[in-house]
Amino acid sequence: MMFPYVYLIGLIELTRFLKPNTKFKRLFVSIFCGILISLIIGLRHPSMGNDLRWYDSYGYLGGFQRIGTLPWGITSYQNYEIGYIFFNKVLSCFTRDNQIFLIVCAVCSIAPFTYVIYRYSTDIQTSYIILFGTPVFTMMFSGLRQSLAIGIVILSLPFIKEKKIIPFILTIFIATLFHDTAIIFSLAYPLYNYGKLLDKKTLIFLITIVFALRKPLLSSVGSLISHKNTIDNNGSINMFIACFALLVFFLLATKDNDVEINGLMKIYYISCICMVFSGINSLAMRAAFYFIVILIVLVPCLYDESKSDSIIIKIEPRNGFIVIINIVFIALGLFFVFTTDWAHAYPYRFYWE
Repeated sequence: MMFPYVYLIGLIELTRFLKPNTKFKRLFVSIFCGILISLIIGLRHPSMGNDLRWYDSYGYLGGFQRIGTLPWGITSYQNYEIGYIFFNKVLSCFTRDNQIFLIVCAVCSIAPFTYVIYRYSTDIQTSYIILFGTPVFTMMFSGLRQSLAIGIVILSLPFIKEKKIIPFILTIFIATLFHDTAIIFSLAYPLYNYGKLLDKKTLIFLITIVFALRKPLLSSVGSLISHKNTIDNNGSINMFIACFALLVFFLLATKDNDVEINGLMKIYYISCICMVFSGINSLAMRAAFYFIVILIVLVPCLYDESKSDSIIIKIEPRNGFIVIINIVFIALGLFFVFTTDWAHAYPYRFYWE
């Protein structure tokens, strides 16, 4: 069933008629769109998402039930981090219903994006469409621990922009309690606040060289990560092509005189580097997820009138460019929904079906 995704996209786009040009309208539209995505993810059938393993006791759903029966103070269960164990334990005190568990996980994963989009995005609807268009959306069907970790990580963006390093460190630390790969986002603080992007031609050249040499480069450190070298049908090469194309466009379209754009670009560049290796190592794909979500703030900067002095390519008409961006990310989102085997996101089934 495809229509839930069509309805999701349609309802998000329809909120443009509300013209969220006041603080209250921005808040309403941000929360409304966040609720829509949370419902799509939270009301899915438990068979959607490979790691849920609703048919046995070894997946996330079985883990939720099992942790609920264990005593307080438990610090180890399968490969779960202690924060995720505590999250399960607390929630199990209120309910043992698997569907409520999935709904709470969805809300906790999406709510941080709602906050960041409300606070920083100049185009709320496009930011949500971009979120739908990244593989992070389909990952939320299966990877509960990392979904929660990414949600916590995105909450560190205000601390990065305001140079509050202690709250930033604490936020990343909390994220690692849900998924240890979140530690890689520690790079975001120095990347955003210090130094400049390299020459544009140099950046493109480096990405090209790294891509060409990705296999020998990975094999040189293979002993460190071989235990996680599991490849899934995740559409990674397609996502790398899309990420690289966006990077080239950003480099051609922007100057380096805007602190925000320059900082966000450096964070996004790391996602492109990770994507180079994602087709041959699943850990690289997981790492890329933390950085790629920065697009929800970065892309709207390209047609933000207040940043016109930092834009080389003048985008006219503005609405036409917005339409193109939305079409591109809708197409990417639907592609990942159709092709990501481990997400089981298509065909969509509600939990009561």
